[in-house]
Amino acid sequence: MSNKLPMKLVKQDIQNIDTWLKNHEIKYIDIRYELMDHLISEYENLENYPDLDSFLTDRLPWCKKVAKEKQKALHWAYQKEVWIQFFNFFKKKNTFLILVITAIFYYLLFPFLTAKQFKTALLIPFFAVAAYQIYLLMFKCFSTKNQKEYISMASLVAIFSLPQLFLYCFGAFPGALQSNLYFLVPYITFGLLLNIAAILAFYEKRKVVVKEYEFLKVYLA
Repeated sequence: MSNKLPMKLVKQDIQNIDTWLKNHEIKYIDIRYELMDHLISEYENLENYPDLDSFLTDRLPWCKKVAKEKQKALHWAYQKEVWIQFFNFFKKKNTFLILVITAIFYYLLFPFLTAKQFKTALLIPFFAVAAYQIYLLMFKCFSTKNQKEYISMASLVAIFSLPQLFLYCFGAFPGALQSNLYFLVPYITFGLLLNIAAILAFYEKRKVVVKEYEFLKVYLA
């Protein structure tokens, strides 16, 4: 039976692992933290401790793989949250009432405006929501230099990518379709609801990210 004492890495070792990961292009702090947690635990539980640098070099392919999988998983988790928030709208009775009232308002407004004026009236709420999304990205997402180094924070940007497609794709439709009341109102309404859902998803995910950010800021200080 071996009487060898278990290895315990000191703070300097942990900082060296963090620096090593950073130097090997694993730039996001939250991913590095997850990797460090696993690497430290694995190394300390080895029976024959190799040189730490050799151990890390051997585990580099695994680290790269996990980092890539984490980025992909976060992206799809955030996109899923957008659709959860979107379908939640239809679980509320007030949503249907608002949609019906809005649709009636635009149908009644249509005869009094030119096609261009009507399209502008429909797109104004869309642009207002898009402007608010830009505000969120500028002041609630990357407000500090360190937050840019978090994959979970960087992934918040992707929350708005799919909903914004509805605005970008609108110009690709033929002019006749853009002026068609029965296409225009449902299209803009769907796109607008999806963009509002993205804002709600942003706030939902940001709460978790900020909590994690505050923890890691202390842990890695």
